[in-house]
Amino acid sequence: VPIMFDIMEKGKFTFSENVDTFYTYVPVLAETIYAVPAVIFGEESYWRQAGRKMDVPAEIYVFQLIQYSTIILLLGLFYFFLNGFIKNKLFVFAALFFTAGNFDLQREVMHAGYVEALTFLYGIASSLLLVQAFKSENPKNKILLSSIILGFSLGMKYIAVFFGMINLVFLCMYFWKRRAEYYELTGIFLKYGLVLALVSGYWYGKNLLVYGNPIYPIFSDSSFMGSIGWWISDRTLFNMVVFPFMRYGRWFVAETQTSSQLFILGLYVFMYFFLAFFFLKKEKIGIEAFLLFLFVQIYISGIFFVSHQN
Repeated sequence: VPIMFDIMEKGKFTFSENVDTFYTYVPVLAETIYAVPAVIFGEESYWRQAGRKMDVPAEIYVFQLIQYSTIILLLGLFYFFLNGFIKNKLFVFAALFFTAGNFDLQREVMHAGYVEALTFLYGIASSLLLVQAFKSENPKNKILLSSIILGFSLGMKYIAVFFGMINLVFLCMYFWKRRAEYYELTGIFLKYGLVLALVSGYWYGKNLLVYGNPIYPIFSDSSFMGSIGWWISDRTLFNMVVFPFMRYGRWFVAETQTSSQLFILGLYVFMYFFLAFFFLKKEKIGIEAFLLFLFVQIYISGIFFVSHQN
């Protein structure tokens, strides 16, 4: 929120530490998306600063409407994606119901100025487009659109790098499945990377020039470790597998945690249960289901790797 109000007030990026320490290096496309309509509606005159935390007056609501709308957009995204792969529409609406009932998702969206909401919306959309490309008659358009949308996500927060990793794996699998020629593979990757550079390259190029690390302070500042919290452990395969259960099962051992995280914990339990079930029954898993499972594994592995730098 402080960064958004600084953009509203100054009409430019100042990257000032006085506004927010993070402002000097983080991508701020989401704050810009919030700031522009707020200025259009004349809300820049209402802001009041109270340290790093912002006292957001009731008169300022446009950027919050944009943030709240991500739930509707996310549900719409899931509907159009699932509608193309699931024959029984009852299961489609059941999936939307469980998504909308995720309290952690609602809490993130209801917090004022959380850029994660937009980051995840664009990042997930970019990956789902690549999943659709596996059975699309015109996959190049979906791949191009995926690169544009991923670029927006990368321009909002570093966590979008994990979606980039996911999309890289999906693209490699797509071309392996198609037995694509080398020149076709090279051309698509170059176009994909060029679009990312044009859309979001500024933020990471700036950090590379200033700090020598495009995703500073990750892997550069030892104090980054201190913010990770209680779940630091050695980088082993076993710890990586149990990491999500430790992360979302903390409610059993810590009174400060909300029971809403048990919903996420339950999803992991069911996912691995059905994986074991299909494996033991030797049932075939469709490409879409496999890619979605791979999506979760790559994402949680990336989180584990970055947050366990010891």
